[in-house]
Amino acid sequence: MALKTFPIERQRKLEEKLVRRLVEGTAAWLTFKQATSARTLYSEHFLYPPLFEIGFGRGWKAVAQVPVTKATPRAGAPKTLDFVFFKNSKSSTAAVMIEVKFLRGTNTSQELAALYYDFKKLRDVSIEKIDNATLNTLECAPGKWQIIVAQRDVYEKILKSNSVRREDVASMLRRAREGTLTSAYKSVIETKLKKEFHWHVFAIGEDDWPK
Repeated sequence: MALKTFPIERQRKLEEKLVRRLVEGTAAWLTFKQATSARTLYSEHFLYPPLFEIGFGRGWKAVAQVPVTKATPRAGAPKTLDFVFFKNSKSSTAAVMIEVKFLRGTNTSQELAALYYDFKKLRDVSIEKIDNATLNTLECAPGKWQIIVAQRDVYEKILKSNSVRREDVASMLRRAREGTLTSAYKSVIETKLKKEFHWHVFAIGEDDWPK
């Protein structure tokens, strides 16, 4: 049975604290892995363990690869969200839906389009639509965030993209770097390595996504 609904202001404060720590912790974790000379294929799934551990350490439960549509023979595998973090206790109830995108810079137009697809997927989903019985009981308005990870040289390449279709997404990323978005967090950790290898981690909230 769902607990009573908590004020939206309290939910948003909890959400923002979590997202800020996810951004800062992920940038630090990537820098740590870089220092160990880790040889691995960086991807969204590579980031799942640190994101989960940070959320868990902050008192959040998490479900990864959450289905937002049911699998059918015609449609194939269900669409999923990378994460839903949630709290449901006597002291607080909140949920945060998160998509994670690791930018490689191999095809900037495709990557910008993929980000826009993530925005649309997040906008269209609600707690009621998620195919998860535990999450369906939450009585709250979930926050929706896109986490974006890239090394500096890749991020700069994306910003210079001449994509006509998704110039709106490239513009949003420029504003994220400049710090002029209304709901965004960023963490850039500088090291003795060349600047192009510095990790950039951003979280951008729904209010700043292109329509």
